[in-house]
Amino acid sequence: MKYKLSTFLFSVLLFVGSAHVAFGAELRFSSDATTPVVGDTVKVKVIVNSTEPINAISGQISFPKNLLQVQSISKTNSMISQWPVEPTYSNANGNVSWEGVSLSSGGYKGAGTVLTVVFKAKAIGTGTIQIASGSVLANDGEGTNVLTGRAGIALTIGQLTQKEKVTPVKEVSVDKILTPQIKIEEIKKQDEMDPRSRFLITGVGRNVKVPYQIEIDTVSQAWEDTGSHIFETNTLARGAHTVKVSMTGRTGEIISTSISFTTNGIMVPIITDYSNDISENDFIVIKGMADPMAYIMITSDGIISGTATPRREAVTVRANEKGLFTYASEHRAVKGIYMISARARSESGVESETTAPLRLAVFGNFNIVKRISDVLSLAVPFVSLILLFGVILIYGVYRVMHYRKHLTTKLRDAEALIEKSFAILEEDLNEEVKIFKKVKALEPLTDEEKVFVKQFKKDLRSAEKVIVAEVKNTKKTKS
Repeated sequence: MKYKLSTFLFSVLLFVGSAHVAFGAELRFSSDATTPVVGDTVKVKVIVNSTEPINAISGQISFPKNLLQVQSISKTNSMISQWPVEPTYSNANGNVSWEGVSLSSGGYKGAGTVLTVVFKAKAIGTGTIQIASGSVLANDGEGTNVLTGRAGIALTIGQLTQKEKVTPVKEVSVDKILTPQIKIEEIKKQDEMDPRSRFLITGVGRNVKVPYQIEIDTVSQAWEDTGSHIFETNTLARGAHTVKVSMTGRTGEIISTSISFTTNGIMVPIITDYSNDISENDFIVIKGMADPMAYIMITSDGIISGTATPRREAVTVRANEKGLFTYASEHRAVKGIYMISARARSESGVESETTAPLRLAVFGNFNIVKRISDVLSLAVPFVSLILLFGVILIYGVYRVMHYRKHLTTKLRDAEALIEKSFAILEEDLNEEVKIFKKVKALEPLTDEEKVFVKQFKKDLRSAEKVIVAEVKNTKKTKS
């Protein structure tokens, strides 16, 4: 039973240990010789093995300075693309340091050579080359250190087989090698419509205790490099920009450089028209313009009067080929205050800034009875006008046919009455058309309705002309 329990616990620990190694990254060494003799050169490669995408590696190697001395460092076939801090070494201190960045699309994943250090064996003995410190940053936009393992390598240096004069290596001060300088390079975008830009910033000889100063156009900010050396801007307006980077050197001097760049970010929507006079139970209508075929995300936040109850509505509409879009609320408006904002999104998912909130007030002027009355007013006035028109027409003809003996006096009254009646009819018609258009504010008049209104006015004027002409002819006949 104890044996089975021990086996189970061992299996669990083995699984946990395997799971720990399976994720993250490891730094280790690979050498072409582990048992050299005094005077031999030994090539030792620094290898990174990562199971997830990474984009930056830094580290320091320690080696037994009484047994080995560095002759050179090679970056040939390295998976590193850019070197913010060039590999340097000190035989006096027994260390090698570097900082590198990989600009591979999506980050680097797998096993690869970081750099190769060429040592020379100078004394008999056994020693270990180790990763004294290091970091491997994930390509996750946050600079997460995913280094989970560091493995050293042991070298045993044997007896010198022949007499060989060992020439001392002159030490070079690291401070002299690292002349303060700064470099900035724009990183190519995967989406040209992305309103943000990224830059690779490398500073040599920098006082690491003082953050960089980044100035974009006229806006300045402090930026602390977490080790990735990649700075990403906020969302920028479409057009040309300038980024200036300043750093403080080790002796306090300020070093700056700048480059110009452009962004083709997605356009922030522009609201061009909206409902001015909104009453309860109306629909809120907003029109605007943006990039052609962009998705426009409309957010409406309303506070209902008397209850302070929030009412949120989020709708996505799409701009047409000319960039024009129209939003109509899904629900009828309730009395209160509404704050409406919009932002655009491209096909690839890049989003623009959000517009400033548009404040709209909805008034409770209408009730159900009045709404029914408005609807009925669309039909009743037209029918009444037609009937009144018929009565006046019949009345005019009747007066002309049966009162010819008294036409001299009566026709004057009839003519005035007819003209006045038609004037009233035309005025009433115009008022009803205004009401009709107001009720139909959310959907324009159909072609049939426009033709009907136009033709009705035309017929009304024609009828007036016919009756007036008949009256005048009758006058002439009488005289």
